Amino acid sequence: MILARQMFSLTRLSIRRLAGTRFMIANLLLAALPVVLTLVIVVALRIQQPDPPSIEMARVEAAHYFQFILRTLYLHFVVFFIAIISGFAISRQDLEERTLHFILLQPIPRWAMVAARFVGYLGLSIALVLTSLWLSYLILIGGRFGLGGLIQDLFGTGGRLGGLLLESLVLVMALIAYGAIGMAGGSAFKTLVFAPLLWVWDGLLPFLPQALKELSLTHYFQSLLPERLIEQGRLLELLGEPAATTQSLFAIALVSVTAIILALAVFQTRECIYNEDAA
Repeated sequence: MILARQMFSLTRLSIRRLAGTRFMIANLLLAALPVVLTLVIVVALRIQQPDPPSIEMARVEAAHYFQFILRTLYLHFVVFFIAIISGFAISRQDLEERTLHFILLQPIPRWAMVAARFVGYLGLSIALVLTSLWLSYLILIGGRFGLGGLIQDLFGTGGRLGGLLLESLVLVMALIAYGAIGMAGGSAFKTLVFAPLLWVWDGLLPFLPQALKELSLTHYFQSLLPERLIEQGRLLELLGEPAATTQSLFAIALVSVTAIILALAVFQTRECIYNEDAA
């Protein structure tokens, strides 16, 4: 019970500290980007077609735009950098602010400190990303079809509510995996130099042979999404066969756990050395 209360207090402290860093400004801008893009799309569509010839055709068009935003902007850009930046921040924050000695003096195991910080990061990032995602959906569908069309699209025959919840869950898994990688990267590097390299690797997904593509996390996140946009010639085409659900979940869990263990191992041996050469 004492450990649980200590971890709860440390989690709340981690959320407050992370929310007050310069990294949070970048995260807010990243989360706002798809919302702004969605507004631009809705305005452009209403100007181009004030009265769509077919409601069903317009709904398919809106769904395509949403999938484009979800797959290319949220999954590959917004979630990736929010998770990497935040994971890096919770690993480096105490060293940069010279507060590590205060943390280490607390009567709490180091593994619990890492766990509390990671939970705090997840709570903050999930709230930010899912608020942005659902707001983008509400703007796109509600702005195009009004409140009645929005309710019909969510709860009507073949409604999108189940798919939207599953897509939200995939983004949460991406926040866990990329956040763990960011935390491990923050333990090994003093700057975010590794982030662009990893992002470029994941961005090569559509052009890689099947065997190499399976080394990319994006492949497994794309495979878990409920929509299969594989029509020939589409920008969202997923070349090759998507991974099975069990394979995707195993690969994501393996990477996440490995990265967390690495970050924990480094933190277990970390010393209070506040200088330019500190790891």
